Formats: sequence, structure tokens, C-alpha cells
Amino acid sequence: MGPARNVHPRPRRQGGGRSALYEERRSARGTAVQYAAEWSDAAAQATFDALHAGSRQLSTGICSRTEDVLTSGERGIGRFVARDCKGISAADRALAAEIIGVHAERMSLC
Repeated sequence: MGPARNVHPRPRRQGGGRSALYEERRSARGTAVQYAAEWSDAAAQATFDALHAGSRQLSTGICSRTEDVLTSGERGIGRFVARDCKGISAADRALAAEIIGVHAERMSLC
């Protein structure tokens, strides 16, 4: 006897993923995905160096220092970027402050 065959096969689905209205419904509910801006190399390095220097100065870990910065509010983030992130352009300082602000907002939601 030969192999069994489906006499009335259903057509295969083409495509897939989310429906066309998915992102529209999410944005209407206010839950659309919002990504932080991308770091520039200089801003990322200056911020990383500043966090490490601050953690060494305060004799704490990098995670503790990062949490301190993220929970310091908008003014504290601005002070951190202006005072500790040295050697970068004004545009990179603004970028670092924006990205840190986005992560601070996400942390406040937890």
C-alpha cells in the first residue's frame, strides 16, 4: 500500500507574524515600543568611564553607582553628565542625558 495522502489538503499559509492592525492598536493603547536613542561611541565611553570613576571614588560597585544616577531625577542626571562625563561634545552630553533619562524612566516603572 502507498503512503497516505490528504485528499483535500488546505493551502499553506503565506506570511505570518502579527496582524496588520497590531501596532495601530498598541499605539492607541499607549503601549507602542519606544526605543532609546543609540549611543555614540564617545558618549558611551565617557559615561562608562564616569560611572566607573564614581564607583571607585565612593567605594561602591558599578551597579550601585548606576542605580544612584538613574534614581537621582532629571536634575541629578544633568549634573552627572555635565560634571562627570568629560571630554565629549555638547551634542554627545545631550545624547547621554537623553538615554540615561529613558532608562531612568523605565527603572521607575519597575
